[in-house]
This record gives sequence, C-alpha cells and structure tokens, in this order.
Amino acid sequence: MISYYNTSFSNGQKIMDMNPIFSAKSKISHKSIRIIHETVNEEDDVHHWLDTNGKNELVIICSLSQQHVQRVKGIIERWIYE
Repeated sequence: MISYYNTSFSNGQKIMDMNPIFSAKSKISHKSIRIIHETVNEEDDVHHWLDTNGKNELVIICSLSQQHVQRVKGIIERWIYE
C-alpha cells in the first residue's frame, strides 16, 4: 500500500482538516482506503461505505477512540480480503 491522498498544500504546508487522517492505495488490487476523523462531540459511531464511482475506495468516518479500533480493523480486513 502507498499513501494515496495529498495532505499538503502546494507550498508544503500540511492540510489539517483531518480528511483524511490516513489513506492508502494498493498497487496490486488498486483498492484504496480513506479514514476521516470525526470529532467526539459529533455522533460517536463508525460509518463506512464503498465509493464505487470509479475509485474502488473504502471510506471510514469515526472518532479516534480505543473502542473503535477493533471495529475499524475488522471493516478494513473484510474489505481487503473479499
């Protein structure tokens, strides 16, 4: 997997909007993953969907909490190995 989204402006300054906080794309399967951080005061859940609009991308939105780690890992593993 390689980093997929550019997270810097053209002047090199980091884009700090947490969209995405992580991204990667497989050179072999061409599947990509994008994880977007949601603040804790918003709905505290994990949301995900497949963007099949020419991207073959798994999008996950969640707050950064220990309770979400296993759920996010499971979502990613099922998608990678399907």
